Amino acid sequence: MTTLLFSNASHANEEKLFNDLLELGREDNAQKINYRKRFKYTKNNFKVRTFRSVILKNSLVENLEGTKFYRVPKNTIIRTQEIRPGSKYYYLVPKSGEMKDVKYVTQGQNLNHLENILTFHEKTFKPFNREKFKAVEFDKKQIHTYLHAQAGVGSSSPNFFTDGLSLNATNFTLEAGVETFKDLPVFVNFEYLSQNSGQEVQFNTYSIGLRIEYRYRINNDSFMTAGLGANRSLYSSAEVFGQSVDHSLDSFGANFSYNYKSYFLSFDLKKQTYTFDANVFFPNTSLTDDNSATMLSLSIGKEFEVSI
Repeated sequence: MTTLLFSNASHANEEKLFNDLLELGREDNAQKINYRKRFKYTKNNFKVRTFRSVILKNSLVENLEGTKFYRVPKNTIIRTQEIRPGSKYYYLVPKSGEMKDVKYVTQGQNLNHLENILTFHEKTFKPFNREKFKAVEFDKKQIHTYLHAQAGVGSSSPNFFTDGLSLNATNFTLEAGVETFKDLPVFVNFEYLSQNSGQEVQFNTYSIGLRIEYRYRINNDSFMTAGLGANRSLYSSAEVFGQSVDHSLDSFGANFSYNYKSYFLSFDLKKQTYTFDANVFFPNTSLTDDNSATMLSLSIGKEFEVSI
């Protein structure tokens, strides 16, 4: 009786997943990428293994051509088969059980295998052996890598200008990140920052930084983030009241963003610390050991994601 209930539940889950995938297959839900065909099914390959597996929530599924990608909304029981012995990719076997109808693949790390199905007779199941479970279990952690490109505007108010001068800011940032813990990616970034007050003051800075953020998922399409980051200048130049000024710029701050699909809107609050040469002097300033500024900025960007 337990086996029968498990089989019925498994079949229902398989049917729901493939109905979902059929719905996702519409043009407006698919992400298109121009790749050559990646996977080709080989009939009667008796060396590969077939499993009944759980495909994990948020796993990426792709079509055989590798041109469309989908994210699984929840843990689902389904039948899978190795593409070839030792491959890290698996076919998702449709509810018909016919391998000729296979349309989708996923990585083995997205699956928890429940039992091995004898490939020469798909309706015959090998009894589940708990002692051997770990021998066919893949690492459940999925590593996501990200690339961000963003541009923003803002303002800062350095405390060393005695007349309360504020600077308009424009920044361009490229970030590369990796998520080794769920919803907690770490990024390395390269930033160009331009700050000016018209013709009187102009600061230009190229910097490198490190940032970590936490992602709170609202639904499959959107999430919010909160992060902390720090940057250090690699090269800085400045023109202040007609005088060239050597300096360096460090910053530390927090950021908050709203992400929808692959686009995001980010708000940043940073404390900037300026370091000038000891012999530097320019008008309307009071240089001390704490030459700092508070910077607020708003930026928009796009995220590119790859799962490995």
